Amino acid sequence: MNKLYLLKKVSAVHAIKCAKSTDFDEAMKSMQKLSSLKNRIAKATEETFEEINTAILEWAGQNPVVHESEITQVMGNKEFGRSK
Repeated sequence: MNKLYLLKKVSAVHAIKCAKSTDFDEAMKSMQKLSSLKNRIAKATEETFEEINTAILEWAGQNPVVHESEITQVMGNKEFGRSK
């Protein structure tokens, strides 16, 4: 796990949440959370990667819920930055 992986993961969660969202305010809230987590990732050290990963997964579990299989699917998408 590294900063790039965490950045891709948090971006995937945000993209999925926005795709599932039915409300503009919900999407804006997701964007604010994305920004907050991106700032944490930028300042992260190897010792804090797991803590940030846990925070991303906790956020993913909040409505609209993003499942790990969805995250994996988006992160595995070649256009997203990683070939299968």
